[in-house]
Amino acid sequence: MLSLRLRQYWHRRQADATLQTLWQSSNKVRLGQYHENRYLAVDLETTALNPDEGEVVSIAWVPLENGQIDMGQAAHYLLSTNDSVGHSATFHHIRDCDLGEALSVSEVMPLFFEALKGRVLIFHCAAMDMAFLDQWCVRLHGARLLMPFVDTLTVERKRLDSRQPIIRSGELRLGQCRKRYNLPEYPPHNAMSDALATAELFLAMMASKRSV
Repeated sequence: MLSLRLRQYWHRRQADATLQTLWQSSNKVRLGQYHENRYLAVDLETTALNPDEGEVVSIAWVPLENGQIDMGQAAHYLLSTNDSVGHSATFHHIRDCDLGEALSVSEVMPLFFEALKGRVLIFHCAAMDMAFLDQWCVRLHGARLLMPFVDTLTVERKRLDSRQPIIRSGELRLGQCRKRYNLPEYPPHNAMSDALATAELFLAMMASKRSV
């Protein structure tokens, strides 16, 4: 957390007041003390694997309060794109014609920031989602998101590294990780179901750590 706060301090002149207020809300976060924190599991569906080549077509988030999932505060939005979704529709099943009433990034970001205040982000494969969110924040607010986060993929990779010499291809996918914690199978590539799946996986991981 210290290095994150130093980065927030370093970029404070580039960040606008809205982003700085969001950063201030993270001051009480204590990574490693998960019972003391509030969380927001997030998933994005995109047209490519990096923001230089694609756009976000949907975003969903699921809050966690006191170790429980709060679906009453969950949200799922389609986002308008500048280009066609192209072949990516075969994965996320969102077509160009589905985006007629989609929101713009500038409309979604205030909703996302409000949901994120005082929370730790949870992703499965944080690098990809954070790359898109950072691009949004730089464009709209002057600096990268720079909020605390947990990556369930990284957590599971460390656990498997300590138990087996080789991690086989596909073992770190969200569905495969969930199977090892006896969690049910959800259809992949839907932002809401993936955000919920990630939230459940995180809770299962933390429960497993407590029992060790």
